[in-house]
Amino acid sequence: MVSVGKIAHIVGQSPDGPRGDSPLTREERDRYENVLLLCDYHHDIVDKQPATFTVELLHRMKADHEAFVEKQLDPAIVAAPYAHAATTPYDILGRPEYLTVLRRASDHRMHDRRLGAGLTPEQVARSLPLQPVVPTSLTALSAGSALLLAGPLGSGKSDIAEQWHRTNIAAAQAADDRRIPIWLSPELLGKPLEEQVIDEIGLAALAGVGVDIVIDGLDEHTDRSASAIRQAREFTTKWAKSRVVLTSRSTDGVPIPVVEAPQLDDNQSQRLMATVAGHQLGPLDARILEAVHRPLFALLVAVHSSSDEGATGIPELVDRVADTVVAAGGHDLYVELQRLAVETIRSSKPVDPERFTTADVASRIRQSPLVTRIGRTCTFSLATFGQWFAAKAITEGVVDIATELTSLEAFDRWKYVLAIVLAAGEPQKADAVMAPLARWNPGAASWVIRETHSGGLRRRRPDYTADDWISVGERMRIAAEAWLAGLGPLAGATFPVRFSGETNLEEVTLAVDLEPPLRLTLGWLLRNEVPSEPLDAVVRPRNLTDRTLTLRTYPITVTGPNWVWEVMRDLLAGDITAEGLASIVKLVGGSHPGVVREELRAQLARKLSMAPWGQTDERGEATEAQYPGPDIAASFSAPWGSYTDQAMIERARAIATAAMTCYLELTELLTPNFGDTLGVRGLMPVEFYGNVMYFPDHADPYRPGPPEPGLTWLLRPIEHGREKRDVSGNKVSLTVNDPARSDELHDKRDSFSSWHYEQVKVRPAYEPFAPQFSIRSGLSDLSGELPATQFAVEWLWQDLKRLGWATGSFAPRCR
Repeated sequence: MVSVGKIAHIVGQSPDGPRGDSPLTREERDRYENVLLLCDYHHDIVDKQPATFTVELLHRMKADHEAFVEKQLDPAIVAAPYAHAATTPYDILGRPEYLTVLRRASDHRMHDRRLGAGLTPEQVARSLPLQPVVPTSLTALSAGSALLLAGPLGSGKSDIAEQWHRTNIAAAQAADDRRIPIWLSPELLGKPLEEQVIDEIGLAALAGVGVDIVIDGLDEHTDRSASAIRQAREFTTKWAKSRVVLTSRSTDGVPIPVVEAPQLDDNQSQRLMATVAGHQLGPLDARILEAVHRPLFALLVAVHSSSDEGATGIPELVDRVADTVVAAGGHDLYVELQRLAVETIRSSKPVDPERFTTADVASRIRQSPLVTRIGRTCTFSLATFGQWFAAKAITEGVVDIATELTSLEAFDRWKYVLAIVLAAGEPQKADAVMAPLARWNPGAASWVIRETHSGGLRRRRPDYTADDWISVGERMRIAAEAWLAGLGPLAGATFPVRFSGETNLEEVTLAVDLEPPLRLTLGWLLRNEVPSEPLDAVVRPRNLTDRTLTLRTYPITVTGPNWVWEVMRDLLAGDITAEGLASIVKLVGGSHPGVVREELRAQLARKLSMAPWGQTDERGEATEAQYPGPDIAASFSAPWGSYTDQAMIERARAIATAAMTCYLELTELLTPNFGDTLGVRGLMPVEFYGNVMYFPDHADPYRPGPPEPGLTWLLRPIEHGREKRDVSGNKVSLTVNDPARSDELHDKRDSFSSWHYEQVKVRPAYEPFAPQFSIRSGLSDLSGELPATQFAVEWLWQDLKRLGWATGSFAPRCR
C-alpha cells in the first residue's frame, strides 16, 4: 500500500495539537470544513510550522483550491485544452505571500531554537536582534554550487544558515528575478530533492530563476546525510542557477566544499551573554572561557549567570537547563523526556510520545520548550539536549548499550550520544559504557574518542590527585582489558600481551604513579614473579623491590573525567608498529590457510632450491609458481629471468587479485571485531583499477638488474544494492603501458572520487570510517617475494592509522 496523502486538520484535532487553541468541539474539528488533504511532505510542513500556516491561511488555501476544482469540472470547459493548475504552494500563494510565509517560518525557527536552549521569552526577544556573521564563502557562493557548513557541537551552524536564508528571502522580495529560498530538514527528504523542489515551487519557477536551498542538521539524521549531499551536488549540476547549503558536524568523506562555522570572538561572546542576561557578566571560570566562543554555550552561560553556585563547565550548564525546564510548572518530565530522546534516536525521526506514555503526559511533553512539535510527533528543538537526555538514559541504566550495538548502523544512531557519555559522564558509569563498546568494536570506540575532542563538553584538566593512583590504576586496567579483548589477535602486537602471553591480564599487575596535573608513570609486571609474594592487580612502582619492571612516563594531554580510555588506547597503539604488524601478519597468517601462508611457502621453497619460481633445480625439484613467472631467459643482469610487458601484466593481475583476498583474510584473522570501520574493507567490493608501466628494454644504468615495474592504481567501488553487498566480489582491471588509462587516472580524479562517495551513499553508517580518496603510484615490488601480502598489510596499516590504532610514518615491509 502506498500513501498518497494525509488528512490535515486546520484547527488541531486536539487542544495541544497544531493550531489547537480553539473553542471548536472534538466533533467539529473532524468535520469536512476543518480538514485538508495534503501530500505527506506538505502535511508535515504545515503541522511543523503552525505559526506560519495559520488557521486563516489554511482556510483560504482550501477555498481557493475548491474554487479551482469546481471550475475544472464545469461542463463548459471540460472539453477545453488543458490549462496548467496552480497546485504548488508557490503558485497558490503567489510570490509575495509565499515569501512572507517563508519569513514567518524563519522567525518561528529562530524563536524555537532559543526556547529550546532554555531561554525565557524575554531573553529570546533580547537575543534575536544579534544576528550571526555569515562567512564570505556563503554570501559569495556562486550559482550551480553546493557547500557544507560544518562545525562542532554548539557552533551555531543552524543560525548561520538561517541568516543566509533570511538574506535570500529579502533579496527575493526585492526583485522578481532572484532565486526562491527553500528551507528543508533531512527528516522531510522522503523523496528526491528535485521532486521536493518541483512540488514546492513548480518546474517553471525552478527553471526560470532557480532556488537557494538550506538542508539543516545532517548530523541529526545520519542515515540520510550521504544521500542529501549527493543529491545536492547532482541538483546544482543539473539546475545551474540554483545553490544549496547543508549543515553538519561531520565532514568525513564529503565530496563538496566545506566551510567551518566561525567562532565568536571575545567581544561578540561577551555582547551576546550580556544581552541575554540583561547585564554584564563577571569573570568566568577558566574552564568555560573557551567554550563561550560557541554561540550555544554562550547562551547557556548567560541563562544561568545569576546562579548562586558558579558552574565550572558546560556539562553542569546543560544539566541546569534540563533541570530548570523539566521542573517548570510543577511537572517533572525528566523520565518522559529521556524516553523521548531514546525513541527519536532509535527511529532517527520524530515520534509520537503516546507510543510510550499516557495521553496526558504526552500532551505535557509536546508543550515543553525543549521540544518541537510536528503534528502529534515530537523531537528536540536542539539536538544537543536530545543527545544529552539519551546519554543520561545510558549512564543511568535505562538503556543497555550492549544490546543496542547490533550493527554499524545502530552505532551510527548512538555515536554522538556515546561521545557525550565519554566526554562528561561520571567515571564509573562511563567505564560501564565504554568497556562493552571497546570490546564490540575498537574502531567505533576510537571514533567516539575523536569526537570528544570537538564536542566542547569536557573539562580542561583530568580530575585526580597523586593519592588517586589506585583508582586511576583500576580504571586503566578496565580500559586495557576491554581494548585488548576488542583487538582480538591484533592484541598480540602489544607489550602487555607479548610480555604475559595473555589478553585477559589475569597474571599481570599494573604499576601506576601520578604526578598531577599532567604526568602518568606506568609499567607491567608478572603478578607471580615471586610466588611467595603475589602482587595486587594495581601497585605503586615506588613500593617495589626485586621485580622485573620497565617504567615509562607519559604526558597526559587529553582532558575530561574519562581520559583513561584515550590514554590507554594510545599506549597500546604505540606498541603496534610497522615492524610489529608485519611480524604478526606472518605469524598468524602463516598459521592459517590463505594467501600469506602460500606466499611464505613459495618464499621458503625458492630459498631452499635456489631455482626460479616454476622452474626445476639441479635436483629435479620444482618450486611453486604461485603467480605467472618470468618468460625471458636468465641473463647476467637478471639471473632469475625477466618478464615481457605481457607477462608482467598477467603477474600484476594475479597479485592484485590475491592481495584483495589476502586483505580480507587478514581482517578476519587479526581484526575480526573492527568490521567496516576498517576503511578498505568498508569500501569493498572494489575494482583494483590501474596501469602498469613496464619497459623491459629500458634498463636503468644506475639501478642494477632488470627494470622494475611502476604502477598507478586506485580501489574503485563496485556498484551494488544495500542488500547485495559481497566483500569478496572484487575485480581487477589493469592495463600495461596504456597512456589513455594513465591520463584517465590523472584527469578524472573528481569522477573517481564520486565513485567512492557513492559507496557511502549506499551505507551511510560507513561514512565516518571511509578512507580519503587517493590515487597511488610508484615502483611496485611485483617481481619480489610476498607481493600480495605486502599490498594487504599496507592497506590494513593505513586503516589502523586512521583509527588511531597504529603509529609510525613508515608502512610495514613484509620480507
